Amino acid sequence: MASDHMRRLHSHYYGARPLSSLLLAATLVAACTRVAAEPQPGDATRGKQLFESQACGACHTVTGLPGADGQIGPNLTHIGAEAAARMPGQDAETYLRTALLFPNAFVVEGYPPNVMPLDYGQTLTRQQQRDLIAFLLSLR
Repeated sequence: MASDHMRRLHSHYYGARPLSSLLLAATLVAACTRVAAEPQPGDATRGKQLFESQACGACHTVTGLPGADGQIGPNLTHIGAEAAARMPGQDAETYLRTALLFPNAFVVEGYPPNVMPLDYGQTLTRQQQRDLIAFLLSLR
């Protein structure tokens, strides 16, 4: 009889606690877990400012953009319209993202490789990358 009583007491105090503790822990973890925010779309105005502040125009030409008259890299005046045709099977945004993050992946004929900085994936935030790409896509 005593062992039956002890078993019920043990079950009452120790059997229910792990379940309630587990539920409490799961609730706390769920409440504290940050839901990944939707990435913001690129902003062409901020991208233009970034293009200027990073001195991209020292190497690239963008007709009509003061200071963007470089001859070292390809002319980007109409890159938003031309990018989709540069690599068959890739849309313009994918091409530009790859060209930005891995500059030697697509070296435009007539231009040398290994000139554009290779670290934009580390030095620019993902939002800055989206902004810069939005600006480049706007160049038509």
